Amino acid sequence: MIVISIILLIIGIFFLIKGSGIFVGSASTIAKKSGVSNFVIGLTLVALGTSLPELTSSVIASIEKNSGLILGTILGANIANLTLIIGIAAIMSKIKVKKQVLKRDGYILFFVISLLVLFLFDSQISRVEGSVFVLLYLSYSLFLIESKSKIKENYDFSDFARYFLKFKYLTYIRKGLFIRFRKGENKPQEHKNGILKHYLFLALGLAIIYFSAKLVVDEAIILAQIINLTPLAIGVLISIGTSLPELSVAISASKKGYGNVAIGNSMGSCIANTLLILGISALIHPIKTANTNLFELFPFLGLSTLLVLFFIRTDFEITKKEGIMLLLVYILFLANSIF
Repeated sequence: MIVISIILLIIGIFFLIKGSGIFVGSASTIAKKSGVSNFVIGLTLVALGTSLPELTSSVIASIEKNSGLILGTILGANIANLTLIIGIAAIMSKIKVKKQVLKRDGYILFFVISLLVLFLFDSQISRVEGSVFVLLYLSYSLFLIESKSKIKENYDFSDFARYFLKFKYLTYIRKGLFIRFRKGENKPQEHKNGILKHYLFLALGLAIIYFSAKLVVDEAIILAQIINLTPLAIGVLISIGTSLPELSVAISASKKGYGNVAIGNSMGSCIANTLLILGISALIHPIKTANTNLFELFPFLGLSTLLVLFFIRTDFEITKKEGIMLLLVYILFLANSIF
């Protein structure tokens, strides 16, 4: 029974990742054929793609009111992003980091994690707090798109804070600037040719995502009951599988010498996981922590965040030795969560 559940769980995670790839690929093609600019596609669909496995499994877990599974998956994925993924990338090749990555992604990540801790002080993430998370994610996405469209690369956390507090994202939405059509680039007939196929693949991807996510959640709950692990611990195990897309991106970027891509992708995934996925999950059903031991996760989440930011701040690089330290933190985290 245990073996069957583990096999089904692995199969579910595999198809969850494959379904996400099909969905993102089809959605990106449809967006291109519709004239949406490449940077908008990159900052929305492609960026969201690596978080789709966590999103779908968390939404289904939220519908089933399993807060422990959601927190284990999302916080486990965040810790994996900051330690396992960045650690492996640094071990493969020393990562040179631009100062702007710290001022932009690093400080925003620190803010997001701090806000999460603040929201969990009353042992839950309410629907109101979930809506704040989602609003922050949407405004941050629009902020990135607007900054890219103005070729403004040297933005930082203070720029985003002003953008958010002055409600500039509302103006941006009202003007419709986040969807830019290329005039005359696609002829009507070219737009129609072959697009039906991509819509069918889009529907197929969604179907695979839904059923595989349902399988993952159901088998995770069964497995937790069989081997007497908490849903939080099972969520941590699931996060290993759902973090594979980010790991693949980090390894590929590190091999090609694009350390900033590996760092940026990992931090971006942590921001998306916390704001978008926890936010949507809380909107469906408040996430309660009464029956979960968050002390198994929070010290490691805080330590992982501070270590990565500290390593970046010192000489703006992450060395192989520091990568090994991050990897050891992840191993300790797994051992503490499971045993």
